[in-house]
Amino acid sequence: MFDTPFDYFPIEHPIDDSNHFELFTPTEDITNLLIETFLNPPDNIVPFELEWDFKDFDGVGDPEAEAEYWNQQDNPTSCALVAQIGIIESVHGENLPQEIEQFICEFAEEMHWFDPEEGTTPKNVGKILEVLGIPVDRSYDGTSTIEDIEAALINGDKVIVGLDAQEIWHPLRSGIDGAPIEQPWRGHAVWVTGVDHDQDGTKIILNDSGHPEGKMMVIDGEDFINAWNDSERFMAIAHTSEYSIV
Repeated sequence: MFDTPFDYFPIEHPIDDSNHFELFTPTEDITNLLIETFLNPPDNIVPFELEWDFKDFDGVGDPEAEAEYWNQQDNPTSCALVAQIGIIESVHGENLPQEIEQFICEFAEEMHWFDPEEGTTPKNVGKILEVLGIPVDRSYDGTSTIEDIEAALINGDKVIVGLDAQEIWHPLRSGIDGAPIEQPWRGHAVWVTGVDHDQDGTKIILNDSGHPEGKMMVIDGEDFINAWNDSERFMAIAHTSEYSIV
């Protein structure tokens, strides 16, 4: 686990979700940043709140249908596994028992795909889906785009991305030009269920297992890119369109 912020995502580093929203204990640098920003905000950094009504959604994907399969994780490092559980539920059209998370965690740990202290490495995101016969493509070279996510959703596939949770849960913007502010790294994996474009920009809809309000969570496109960049735009496409239920 990294103790200090970093701005790239080496392949061997876990998607460390020890910052699970309800269990998150800020490190000293983040604590100082939040105190400075929210209690005595400087002129050049301001908290950002997205104002957008989901009834205006007219994009790709089906976030409302996928919301049925959102799960909040019980294990603070199981974000990538819980995203896969939701995808399995969506493909089969039924919710699994709550204890399935612990079963999957134990299985993935036995297979050396998951470390309960650190999380899941990018190369292992999707391994549970592959065991079930769902092909998965992974990209972590910084070249993935929102258009790639849209193409996957249009094709009927599912998308998991790695990002900085701090930058989607508590986005900050420059008071000078409105640009997103880089924050200390808190690695996380989420399931992207929709993308929408309107006159106010791009909106990304997530099923985020680490946040108690993570069902159909809407993220401004600029904040999403800022957070996604920190993982070298890691993306796992589960080709569920090619999967046949036996």
